[in-house]
Amino acid sequence: MKNFILIVLLFTLGCQESSHSQSNNIPGIGDSGDKAAQTPGEQGEAPLTSDELFSMVNERVIQASCIRCHNSERPRAGIDLSTRELVDELIVAGDLEKSLLHEVIATGFMPPRGTPVSDENLLLLEEYILSLTAN
Repeated sequence: MKNFILIVLLFTLGCQESSHSQSNNIPGIGDSGDKAAQTPGEQGEAPLTSDELFSMVNERVIQASCIRCHNSERPRAGIDLSTRELVDELIVAGDLEKSLLHEVIATGFMPPRGTPVSDENLLLLEEYILSLTAN
């Protein structure tokens, strides 16, 4: 338990330090300086659009962790994530708690096997969900 608390504390401190020393709010994103890797509000740059955020979520979350089981040919549990429209059916725009896709990933329920979605990519999914109210 002490190790867990220490890890959480170090992660929190590391995020606070990186937010002061770097301009992005998602660790590891924006290092290259190109717009596709930037986060909203980065040094006066225009925030990423929901389309740009979805493209990143699709690549880093859906394609990497979900599509193997939740595709059009074999939609496990009746869930098909092969198109943006189908992904958006599991999201309530602007509401993380009511968005089923966010809840199953954030709680670790999905993916059931393999590597869990990283904190960085979970934050990216959150940015996407929250961006849907602005567009």
